[in-house]
Parts: sequence; structure tokens; C-alpha cells
Amino acid sequence: MIFFIRSPKLAKLIVKGLSQHQLMRHASNSWGLSSEQASHYIREARNVVKADLSEIDRFDMLASKVQMLEQNATDAVAVRRITTEI
Repeated sequence: MIFFIRSPKLAKLIVKGLSQHQLMRHASNSWGLSSEQASHYIREARNVVKADLSEIDRFDMLASKVQMLEQNATDAVAVRRITTEI
């Protein structure tokens, strides 16, 4: 049953853009997992993300992401933020 808690949490972190190293560190620090166990959960989480994305049209997803980037840039200019994390 722990799989149903850990893999979705890792899937959210994958979508947020965490690296493999960051995911491994999170799994190790949060749940005390070995490298092998962490890798297993991360693999499963990547499968969850792939399954979710398989239902989305790539063109629509790309258009949505470009729109988000444009909004971030507009917001950064509005508050005179020279550097913006995208």
C-alpha cells in the first residue's frame, strides 16, 4: 500500500522538474529507502507520469506551456524582476 503513497508523490515531483538526483535524495531522506528501492519507486512514478501524458495532445500541451512562459515573462516585467525562474 505504501506504493500508492510514494509513487504519486514522486510523480508530482517529476512533473515539477526535479532531477533524478533530487528524487533519489527525497526518497532516501523522506522514507529511508535504499538506492535500489528509491530507483524502483522513481521508475514507477515515471510510468505514472507517462500514462497521464499519453492522454494529452502534444500540441495542446506545448501551447499551454508556451502560454505559461509568456505569462511568467509578462509578470516578471510588471514587477521589474530582472531574472525569472522558468
